[in-house]
Amino acid sequence: TLTAIFEQCHYTVSVTSNDIVKGAVYGGGTFTYGQSTNIAAVANSGYKFVKWSDNNTDITRSIVVTSNINLIGYFEEITYVIDAKSNDESMGIVIGAGTYQQGTSVTLMAIPNEGYKFVKWSNGVTETPYTFEVIKDISLVAEFNEILSGWQDIHSGIKATKFLHNGNLIIERNGVKYTATGQKVR
Repeated sequence: TLTAIFEQCHYTVSVTSNDIVKGAVYGGGTFTYGQSTNIAAVANSGYKFVKWSDNNTDITRSIVVTSNINLIGYFEEITYVIDAKSNDESMGIVIGAGTYQQGTSVTLMAIPNEGYKFVKWSNGVTETPYTFEVIKDISLVAEFNEILSGWQDIHSGIKATKFLHNGNLIIERNGVKYTATGQKVR
């Protein structure tokens, strides 16, 4: 008399990280056919989970075991784009834009061309260089204006009085005297 003895097949679920510095994976082991198991990917600070080697992007997932499975969890650095530009490149340029890792200290510089001045960034900050910690994507515009001479300044606002002194045109505004080229008369 012979008796046939059967047992369920056992399969291995292997989960590994592409880089343990970036993140860890959990849930591997040995399971019987048809058993379900949960696997998970946990990113370390400054990194994010991207996908499993089978292109599934779920951080946690349930797997029904029907064969040996080998999955790799892929992680990468969290980076943000710092987009910074000039409102008019004929007035000035901006340096320091680019892609940076989360938490990096970034310095943007607004450099005016001759005859122009930096006014402010589009977020209201008036500092250049402007240094901040990267925590998200940012888009900034550096606003530049023309440097106005004294002559242009006095013609852009309140009424001015014009007169000749020793053959030179003098403009007086609010008690201050200017030459035709915008220089203060002392």
